[in-house]
Amino acid sequence: MKSNFKDFFLAISIIMSLSGAVNSGWAYFYPVIPFMFYVLWYTKLKYGKRSFILATIFIIFCITISLTRDRNPLLYPVLNGGVITVNKDIINNALPILKGDYPVTYIEHTGDGWNPDEVYAHATATIFYSKYDLESELYEKSIDPNFSYYKSINKPIQSKWSEYLGNLTFLPFGFLGLIAVMAIVITS
Repeated sequence: MKSNFKDFFLAISIIMSLSGAVNSGWAYFYPVIPFMFYVLWYTKLKYGKRSFILATIFIIFCITISLTRDRNPLLYPVLNGGVITVNKDIINNALPILKGDYPVTYIEHTGDGWNPDEVYAHATATIFYSKYDLESELYEKSIDPNFSYYKSINKPIQSKWSEYLGNLTFLPFGFLGLIAVMAIVITS
């Protein structure tokens, strides 16, 4: 029975390692480091050297995906042919942005440690030899609602599967919070 639980926890640890790899939040893969260590430790303990080498390659793969997430079109489909369309001429800070299509050049993660991260897709519009950065936020939200009316984007910024899998990264914090609340209730 004890071995079955450890094998089950190994499977959970592999899923959590994958969730850390595609996490789009501010913490990258850091919350799942204990799960990564468990994968390494348990594969070496139970399955031997060959499995340990495969587990090491898997963990390095997860960390590499996490550190290169902003350039990965599997996680962010908008990087592969995404276009921000400006539907109406815009004058912003006395710089006119003309109606047209502007290809997405990069994405950016913003937010501080306590607020949800926002993922932006950026397109650089070259107008009159000046570069102006157009941005489109995830979920079509915008700080300036008037500006969002004039622009649209042709692809989703982040793929749904990576968004949902990445959200699993913070699942352990929910369990820790539940344990803390239970401890407070029991001791009072």
